[in-house]
Amino acid sequence: MRKLGLWSGLLFLGLFSVGQTAVVLAADNDLLRPPVSAPNPFSPNADGMNDTTTIIYQLARAADLNIYIYDINGNVVWRRFISSGQEGARAGLNRVIWDGQASWRGEGVLPNGVYICRILADAGAGKKSLGRAKILILK
Repeated sequence: MRKLGLWSGLLFLGLFSVGQTAVVLAADNDLLRPPVSAPNPFSPNADGMNDTTTIIYQLARAADLNIYIYDINGNVVWRRFISSGQEGARAGLNRVIWDGQASWRGEGVLPNGVYICRILADAGAGKKSLGRAKILILK
């Protein structure tokens, strides 16, 4: 029996963690497979280490995407729209980088905390899908 969902783990070389990987198992007819972010947590503090996180998701077909990041109070702090067929909205594996900064209001880098990434995919003809992931900023 196949367990659908997100499976992730760390890759170790000796005693040191050298990477993080994620595997997503979903039903074959899903438009959007559950997104993951790596590294998670990340630390956007300009020290050159883990200053950004990459939101990784898979689309069964090209689709218009709205990517939202919410703070713990439900406020949208970052938003990005990607048109179907553009980089980040093509069939297959896609990646979008987030630097931990708010999209507007001149807030700069957001404070430590849990943020919710929500991706809405619309392939037209009534085919829509929603994916969610938690992202932690820890500076």
